[in-house]
Amino acid sequence: MLSLYMTYGGTNWGTLGDTDGYTSYDYSACIREYGYISSRLRKLRLGILFARSFFDSFAKTERVKNPNVTASINNVINCQRRSVVNPDNRKNGVLFTFIRNFSEQKHPIFQLYVEYQEDDDGKVIDKGCEIWIVPVNNVGEMAFQGAISVDGNLGYSIRKVGQAIHILSFNGVGGYARIRSAETTKDLYVLALHKEFLGTLHAMFDEPHWAQSDNRTVFLPHSPTIVTWGTQNVYYNNLNATIETEHGDQEHEITILSSKPPADHVRQQIHQTYPLPFVCKKQLTAGEKTSEVHLAPKLYNWRTRVTYFPELSWRPIELKNGGALENYYVSGHVLYLGEFPCKYIAENVWLHVNMRHRCTIFVNGQFVGGHTTFSRQFFFPGTKTGPEIFTSLGAEKYDITRYLNLPGSQEKNSIIVFVDSWGLSRQSVVFCDATNPRGIISASIKGLEPETRVRWSICGVDVRKLDIPYTSTGIPDENKQTDWIDHNSGIGSHGVLPSD
Repeated sequence: MLSLYMTYGGTNWGTLGDTDGYTSYDYSACIREYGYISSRLRKLRLGILFARSFFDSFAKTERVKNPNVTASINNVINCQRRSVVNPDNRKNGVLFTFIRNFSEQKHPIFQLYVEYQEDDDGKVIDKGCEIWIVPVNNVGEMAFQGAISVDGNLGYSIRKVGQAIHILSFNGVGGYARIRSAETTKDLYVLALHKEFLGTLHAMFDEPHWAQSDNRTVFLPHSPTIVTWGTQNVYYNNLNATIETEHGDQEHEITILSSKPPADHVRQQIHQTYPLPFVCKKQLTAGEKTSEVHLAPKLYNWRTRVTYFPELSWRPIELKNGGALENYYVSGHVLYLGEFPCKYIAENVWLHVNMRHRCTIFVNGQFVGGHTTFSRQFFFPGTKTGPEIFTSLGAEKYDITRYLNLPGSQEKNSIIVFVDSWGLSRQSVVFCDATNPRGIISASIKGLEPETRVRWSICGVDVRKLDIPYTSTGIPDENKQTDWIDHNSGIGSHGVLPSD
């Protein structure tokens, strides 16, 4: 049973949560402000994906006043709910029974009694079929009322319980089974997959939103359009019914389950394990250039520009006393400049940086690298309040030897660090704002001569001078009129171009 609770709005505009309640802003703020989702939203997304996958199996239910199930022991609570399939005929709904055992004594086995009355209206004709994809095991069992017939290549056994109940179990091999019951004309197909194929199982839905945007009037709003297993990264193009996939050298075929056949380029063959009319497979050739999977849109017309770091307004600081909050640099990035002479005593010189939350490092105009450190409470369940208590964790070290000037050079080495802080600076509790770290927490350089001093400076955008708070990248010259260089190719072919 899935239960979602959400109310609209936030306690204060721009706050990430409140100690007294969860609001829709608790889910959206992390995305809007930082481009990431919190653990609470990840759980919500998991629930929505579950509901999306089994939407056609969901049904509205109502409480049954007089349950027809009783137990042989006391203190067993039975709650029954009936699915509302047809409001005009509530007797045709499926009954769901939830048993809660509150007995004070241990009863490993006890009896449940079910009272039912046969319907005189005759059988309901339910055309079509239902397909279940399950993992291979010999533990699970299925119960049917009335006689059943089973065929297929999946080993099975049937045992009878009482006068009308038949229990069906399988012997743990891959394959399929078709189950037919005397109670209905609808066939049930069970497809058993091994563990290695379950890891690649992927279902694709025809979302109504994209169907409308593509001006398509025929779409399936519930069941998957296509299901595949055998390889990762599969995309189904609903416009031309083609399959795009990426595969490795160890992946030889992809199995496709679809109500309508894919396009002609998918070679349909009789599947040895699943010889069914709605199952086909496509052979994958090792070393063959695979189609590009369009999981994200390509971005073109990139433009680049140069930021001249020496022209920025740098303020000298002591790192141990912070600098970002004291200078009101709480919107976007914070820039740090470290300068030190070319006096080395070690063969390798290392830069140690601990910051919150993402940094990009340049040494003498050359890109060195960067890393990301998350605040503990940022991805923990619950409201986003409380100070960061693990500020000493998250440091990384970089070998900057090959980027430094030669020993004895008169020109100083310069280190520029971009730090993007994701909060939590917009909370409703002032204490939390003041104690959560921003920017660089600590930085040191190992391998310099004793008494060598590294002079640090800082610059950014004062949030008090913004017309709309928190709308700046944090780079002071972002609004400066400068020339942009157009590029026809993608941004991936260009590096980050800091000024020399």
